[in-house]
Amino acid sequence: MKRITVFLLLLLVLLSGCRWKSKSLFSPDDEGMPIGRLDRLEIRYLSTGDRAAWQAMQMEYPQQTRRLVEEFLHLGQLSDEQVRGKLLELFADSVPQTVLAEVDRQYADVSDLEKHFNLSFRRLLRDFPELEMPEVYFQIGLFNESIVVNGKQLGVSLDKYLGADFAPYAAFFSPQQCNTMTRYYIIPDCISFYLLSHYPLTDADRRDEVVRHRYMARIMWLANRAMRQEFFSNAEVKAVDDYMQQHPNLSGEDLLREVPLTSIKSVSLHSVSMQ
Repeated sequence: MKRITVFLLLLLVLLSGCRWKSKSLFSPDDEGMPIGRLDRLEIRYLSTGDRAAWQAMQMEYPQQTRRLVEEFLHLGQLSDEQVRGKLLELFADSVPQTVLAEVDRQYADVSDLEKHFNLSFRRLLRDFPELEMPEVYFQIGLFNESIVVNGKQLGVSLDKYLGADFAPYAAFFSPQQCNTMTRYYIIPDCISFYLLSHYPLTDADRRDEVVRHRYMARIMWLANRAMRQEFFSNAEVKAVDDYMQQHPNLSGEDLLREVPLTSIKSVSLHSVSMQ
């Protein structure tokens, strides 16, 4: 997890230098990927104290609820009888309640995201046949990590995707960070973090920044290919694109596992490495 965290922080920086070109990623006939709605049960429980909702969280999403309580919110063991009260207390203030209300409003309908997930991950799996289709679920984690990957389970914390103008963000995040905290970043973030989880850079925490940038550019290029869209667009990603056009028989796995990091250099990265 430590190696992944290095890239999560780096990704936030790189995202701000990328452009997103909007266009439809699916047709009306495409089927959606079902998304688990742990967030719906959270809202119900944290807004009303409905004990049945708390029980449903543990019955329908046992592993996800455990990770939320123990690893994200650090409230103690899920089996502790006092955890339920701690969770209610944590969300009792005005900011958490505003988050709950906004998630409820913005994500009442997620059919567009289900279709995006289905198309993009089907394409990704063509490039990485050993990967499994993820089991995607939404949760609310009070400004903790955006994405959590555990095997093929992929959790999205919707509290981190409420829009750049969501007022409470200003007290916790920079304007640069807020620009990436929108609905539009959910799919590319999920693809990027899912790939990083299964194809981490060896000894990432001991690599220099230039090397990490080069590896992240490959992840971004693969996310673009999965989305059939130039979501990430910067000099480093362009260098990867040029290289892959010159080597059309390379697979996505080859790009991450076989092509040396010194083989693809953008002008800007070369300049950085020479300073």
